[in-house]
Amino acid sequence: VGQAPGSREAVSRRPFSGPAGRRLRAWLAPAGLDDEEAFYDRLYIAAVAKCFPGKRPGGGDRAPSAGVVATCTPWLRRELELVAAPLVIAAGALALAQLAPEERLDAAVGRELALAAGRPLVVLPHPSGANPWPNLPGNRARLDAAIALVARRLGG
Repeated sequence: VGQAPGSREAVSRRPFSGPAGRRLRAWLAPAGLDDEEAFYDRLYIAAVAKCFPGKRPGGGDRAPSAGVVATCTPWLRRELELVAAPLVIAAGALALAQLAPEERLDAAVGRELALAAGRPLVVLPHPSGANPWPNLPGNRARLDAAIALVARRLGG
């Protein structure tokens, strides 16, 4: 589960098709998801917001507004009910806030959480190059631990 389609995804109509997708696939290499074919064949990709929220005035993609998130959340919840995935991955703080609102990103990355009915949830930081989280002290070890959880669950 990601945040929302980005500007490239709005054109390509394929989730995580830009630089963030390349970074995410590189992170998920230990789970065997580093090439596009495996990534798109083995993962069902959803997003909190279903449409591109637009560009910020200074550049970069805008985050979905609270209204957009509120409108789209029922659709995300229904998707998660319909898709019998063995694992849910939250990519970023917005996805985490919708799936496990009591958790904070810093504390959640590197731990396996549980959604309703015990479905496992693994949290990753958002893979945007603009996100400083993976480069902050101590966070690379958390990210590596989260990737190991994904690899273990998905047989990588």
